[in-house]
Amino acid sequence: MSSPPSPSPTRWFKALRRTRIEDVCLKSGATACLEVLKRARVAFRARRTAQDSFRLAQVEALVRMLMDHECDFVDALGRDVHKPRFEMVMSELMTVKNEALHTISNLKKWMEPQRIERNWATAFDECLVVNEPLGVVLIIGNWTSPLQLCLVPLVGAIAAGNCVIISPPETCTHTAVLLHRLIPAYLDNECFHSVVAAAHEISEIIDLKFDHVFFSGDKENGIKVAQAAARTLARVTLVLSGKNPCYVDSQCDINTTARRIAWARFHNAGQSAVAPDYILCHVDAKENLLQALRCALQQFYGTDPRESRSFGRIVNEENFNKAKDQLCRSGKVFIGGQVNEMERYIGE
Repeated sequence: MSSPPSPSPTRWFKALRRTRIEDVCLKSGATACLEVLKRARVAFRARRTAQDSFRLAQVEALVRMLMDHECDFVDALGRDVHKPRFEMVMSELMTVKNEALHTISNLKKWMEPQRIERNWATAFDECLVVNEPLGVVLIIGNWTSPLQLCLVPLVGAIAAGNCVIISPPETCTHTAVLLHRLIPAYLDNECFHSVVAAAHEISEIIDLKFDHVFFSGDKENGIKVAQAAARTLARVTLVLSGKNPCYVDSQCDINTTARRIAWARFHNAGQSAVAPDYILCHVDAKENLLQALRCALQQFYGTDPRESRSFGRIVNEENFNKAKDQLCRSGKVFIGGQVNEMERYIGE
């Protein structure tokens, strides 16, 4: 699996009722996870997920869920991560839909045995590689893209014939509640589950023993997840945030470069694992690049980004304070830097 910003399912495989937030919290943590894990194991051992018809039906149901409740997801994501609507639809809903539709088109081909070249030791044999599901997969989402980082791995896990337990990020309460309501209504109730877990409960949940753990988040928590998974020899896929520098040469098209950097940096108000962290710039291009960045940002967000519907906000107070402190400690501010604590707004 790879991560810009989440793995493709190709690589993974190669009547609603209202639920209050308090209700979801009562069904959270390791105890609730153990209950659904037992059910998922029984379903997997019964080969409930083995047939391609079952897998296709589940992925198609996931697409229907997104289409039927697009407005609900947009509202929940808006409350949780404060993304502009266009960003939410493109980076969350459309990304998941595209992965699901790609899976529907290719699933039968992925499930076919793959013939391999024979050598002297297997000259009289028929050599095939047969893809088999692993078992029960745990998907731990992340607040930067709470829907995408839960559902894109889910599409891949379904395609590969696994049962799945999703743990949406606890900081994205509205999205977690919505997933908790909708997944049982659209997907198989024995094979696919959602459990809300606090960050400190993740290691305890992983100790319950899964066949694969998918985690997206920061390096520190990634280390804890890997250590917990190692205790049960569970396979792990980690999608971790990191440093993403951009190099700008003196020979490049400065205006195009500035627009691309500005878009990548300010998508979701910079709260993305693949957002550029810093720029390495040829000295001859520095001044032109700064001016081009200023122009690009004004084109994107206007002269007052705070009033722009396309400019996001920091997801929570903790992250806002970190960004504000870093702004105070860093060097010279060339563009923006305005701060509004009530809105968790930091100007570009």
